[in-house]
Amino acid sequence: MKVTDGNQVVGTGVSVLFTNTAWLAHIIVDPGCRNRGIGGAIVDHLLNDLDSRSVDTVLLIATKIGEPVYRKKGFLDVCEYVFMQRQEPLAELPVTDCIRPYGPDLNS
Repeated sequence: MKVTDGNQVVGTGVSVLFTNTAWLAHIIVDPGCRNRGIGGAIVDHLLNDLDSRSVDTVLLIATKIGEPVYRKKGFLDVCEYVFMQRQEPLAELPVTDCIRPYGPDLNS
């Protein structure tokens, strides 16, 4: 989903659903538009949509900026993530016909 102010996108968010578990992701609010309830409104909209689909579990990874928003919505800590970063570029690998872009036709 996206939130606009005139012609400008000021917020966005997505939910990813797999069977009865969902993840909230990429909830981003323009820095100049923060502290106006936009992030909370995005979370509410996504949670309401998932509730209408009878989702059992909703998870997310919270940044320090987003953590207060999620806590207000009832989210609690269940674990911690370790973020890792590569120091060297990935080695060039040969392309194979077995790897293709995802599409609805499994044979294409």
